[in-house]
Amino acid sequence: MNNATVNWVINALCILFFVLCAWVSLWVISRFLLPTNTLAVVFLPFACRLGLIITTRRAYWTAIYLAEWLALALLFHYLPNQDWLLLGLLSALSWPICHILTAYAHRRHWPFLLLASVAGLSQSATIISLGSSLSNDMLLLLAPLTAMLIVLPCCYLLTFYLFSKPWGMVSARIAHTSIRFHWRDGLICSAAFIFNLLIQTQLPPSLDRFAPFCLAIPIILFALKYGWQGAFLATLFNSLALVAAHTDASATATVATVELLLSLAVQTMTGIGLGLAVQRQRDLTTGIQQQLRKNQYLSRQLISTEEKIRRDIARELHDDVGQNITAIKTHANIIKRLDNDHAYTSYLQVIEDMSMNIYQSTKTLLAQLRPTVLDDVSFDEAVSQLVHDMGFVAQGIDIRLSITHHQAVSDTVRVTLYRICQEALNNIHKHANARHVAVVISLGHTSTLHVTDDGCGFTPKDTVNGFGLKGIRERVMAMGGDCDIQSTEHGTSLTLSLPHIP
Repeated sequence: MNNATVNWVINALCILFFVLCAWVSLWVISRFLLPTNTLAVVFLPFACRLGLIITTRRAYWTAIYLAEWLALALLFHYLPNQDWLLLGLLSALSWPICHILTAYAHRRHWPFLLLASVAGLSQSATIISLGSSLSNDMLLLLAPLTAMLIVLPCCYLLTFYLFSKPWGMVSARIAHTSIRFHWRDGLICSAAFIFNLLIQTQLPPSLDRFAPFCLAIPIILFALKYGWQGAFLATLFNSLALVAAHTDASATATVATVELLLSLAVQTMTGIGLGLAVQRQRDLTTGIQQQLRKNQYLSRQLISTEEKIRRDIARELHDDVGQNITAIKTHANIIKRLDNDHAYTSYLQVIEDMSMNIYQSTKTLLAQLRPTVLDDVSFDEAVSQLVHDMGFVAQGIDIRLSITHHQAVSDTVRVTLYRICQEALNNIHKHANARHVAVVISLGHTSTLHVTDDGCGFTPKDTVNGFGLKGIRERVMAMGGDCDIQSTEHGTSLTLSLPHIP
């Protein structure tokens, strides 16, 4: 035999032994809860086999079914008076059902749970149609459905965390890796279980109607914190509490058994449904946040690229256009000196005037493209010069400027802060009628700008419609920052923060 066959045989034998032990153990637990041996078979053991079939490759289905048939043979040997042959037939009929349904299986939450629901309903219908002679019809309906609601998500979670999650390599470094115990989560789970156990076992009979509402408390809390997996974990704790409160499994306790199965089924469906809804909402929120971060990153990259293009265009305009205009003026002056008859003086003067107009227009365009002062002096000197050029001191306005450097920032951040500061000071100079102005700038991993004045302020409508203020907000938001503008009749405050942009 080749290595693949040997591995398959070893895996199949291990699966057979594991399933056989699990099947018998679950039958013992089911027998404690249900009044007959046959109902105990269609309860947890059948559900366990169905869950393993759905989550296991088809190559090992034979081992799983063989383990179940061996367990039925053992029960037939020790309990010969039961109808084990019919149970074996029910087990065999589930094979083609699972073979058809697993063709549509996907390793995602919604498709798997939908598949599990269809498989559970199909198996329950088969059990009811062929097994009506086994026991009470109501118990025969509730037992497999309740068990599948509990067991199938367990099988999926085990498969998901054991085989779908990435596992790190085991190496010598693991000996030096500290073990992290999630004490808080463990305490929360333990407290929820103890709380429900006390409610189900110690609650006075007069408050029995209050008990079902207590089951919803841990389900809601766990669903909000851990999603549908947490909600299902809470339903497992609730199930243990309900089972602990159920102590009579005799043949005369059919009503109590039906109530137990109904309680287990309803609270499990409620927990999984609520958990799925919370998980869906959480996934949507996470997706929106990721897309928002992606959009902000693209916006920052776009702004950085825009500033680089502006800088390159400004440099080209300054070098090429400036040199050409200087050459035109020089040649015009030379021709004017050579023109002894002054026949072309008026034309040469027009050329000089037009060249000066072009120079002034280019200079204005350069200032709009990029503050050229930032290329000549430092940021602190550029802002100080901006404040001086505004003429606040000449107008008798007290202005205080504070600039703090914590970390080097990119050119994009410096240009943005300079332009916003320029726009804010220009608004104060034209409209505020202020007597005191304060400008505080902090450059670092998160750069901030705070501008305040004691002027007349403006209305909220001006904040929305004003092109300058609107442009400030849009630019800051595009860079992933925050902008807050507050204005009253006693003054205006502009506060913004910009993240680090490489």
